[in-house]
Amino acid sequence: MNFIQQYKRGLSNRVVKSFLYNQEHFHLFLKAICFPTADNIEELNQAFRRHYIVIRLTHYLSKLLSHTSRDYYHKHKKRQYHCLLIFDQPINKGDSVETIGNLIDINESDTAEKVINKQDNFLEHIEDSSLYHILTTLSKRQLEILELSFLDNLTHKQIAKILGITPQAVSKSYRQAVKKLAEAYKMRDSYGTV
Repeated sequence: MNFIQQYKRGLSNRVVKSFLYNQEHFHLFLKAICFPTADNIEELNQAFRRHYIVIRLTHYLSKLLSHTSRDYYHKHKKRQYHCLLIFDQPINKGDSVETIGNLIDINESDTAEKVINKQDNFLEHIEDSSLYHILTTLSKRQLEILELSFLDNLTHKQIAKILGITPQAVSKSYRQAVKKLAEAYKMRDSYGTV
């Protein structure tokens, strides 16, 4: 008890506490205090050295991982902003997500007016009879999207504004139509007809 009072500050050290928390180490500690022979003290010292090496190694590895991950994050972020297209670059370097591309106002009314005033039909441009037959199996919406995409060279965002739907809906219909066309052509190639 006198030993604990005398070395109270040293025993309150976190490394010493973690060392003594292990029952085997605590047993070596008691043995060295109660029977302070050179062998018991040396055995206690060896155990503490091993414990301290593990703590130092763990601390070093955690710092190394922390610095490496932080450096990787900063390099990745720098590379990401360095390789942006001009229209995708943020206007301010702050928290703003506004880009130059968002500010460019595409005159949607002119595009919509051109599409509405157009007289010809998408199917009128198809000369291949098998393609014409395949296209007639598509829904009206899918045909509209293909027409606006291929004949008028509009983006999905522009098509969505004209049709009054979301760009995601345009993309989904577009993909379904193209998939349906591809499957029909595969069947035609396999069997000779559609």
